[in-house]
Amino acid sequence: MTVTSARAVFDRQLACLSRGDLEGLLENYAPDAVLLRFDAEFSGIERISEAFSGYLALRPRLVALTHYAESSDMIFYRALMEIAGETKETIGTMMFTNEKISRQTAAVLHG
Repeated sequence: MTVTSARAVFDRQLACLSRGDLEGLLENYAPDAVLLRFDAEFSGIERISEAFSGYLALRPRLVALTHYAESSDMIFYRALMEIAGETKETIGTMMFTNEKISRQTAAVLHG
């Protein structure tokens, strides 16, 4: 995977979040992907779908990407997101296998 393609997946992910596109989000994930948050682990597309269904109900939207770093198969980011009408600081990582997200961490930071 190239740096350019990693960023393309990340940008698609943000676009899908902003328009509430669950199917588009899920297309970015490997079938055996794992999403890890502080409150839960979601393994496989079905469980990741459940996690994003709840998140999309909060109408997330990117306000600003404040930090972004990547290697050939990993992204580390920090962003301000509008979630349920409130601006929140978020942080996470994405690891890729065959141009699909295979592992992801995501968290909303609390002041």
